[in-house]
Amino acid sequence: MTRRLLSLPALLVFVVSLGACAAPAAPVDTTADAAAVSAVAAAWATAFNAGNAAGVGALYAADAVFMRNHQPALNGQAAIQAAMAEQMAAMGTRINVTPGEIMVMGDTAVGTGHFTMTLTPRAEGVAPINDEGGYMVVTQRQADGAWKISHHIGNSVLPMPAAPTAAASGK
Repeated sequence: MTRRLLSLPALLVFVVSLGACAAPAAPVDTTADAAAVSAVAAAWATAFNAGNAAGVGALYAADAVFMRNHQPALNGQAAIQAAMAEQMAAMGTRINVTPGEIMVMGDTAVGTGHFTMTLTPRAEGVAPINDEGGYMVVTQRQADGAWKISHHIGNSVLPMPAAPTAAASGK
């Protein structure tokens, strides 16, 4: 009995030692996936700048979430596309995106970056709206292998515009 009790800890130490000697996992090359995710970001900016709401919407997964500044979150590809169409009907859109880091973890990627944006109201005499800030986008590989945006958040670094005064609003 004593012999068995002594051999169990020795066996445990031996097994743990073998695991420690195992070769580390080979790094996974995510270059192609990062390039595909980067292409989604570029396609988003191209469609946005062209006023193509359907093109922007097509880059989102069916259950995507888009969180915009000072507005409720948009849930679902259809809601995102509809909001983009409404915005693009009211304003000309121009965005410049400077991608930052892209981290790929299997079928999920997280990308960050910086943006500057000008929204030009189509109404006469209304000044353009300028914004800049950062963004984070989670992109997921779909069953067909395509990468689609699942979560998108933009974060303005500019202060909120002041509320209009009675004199400015014509009251």
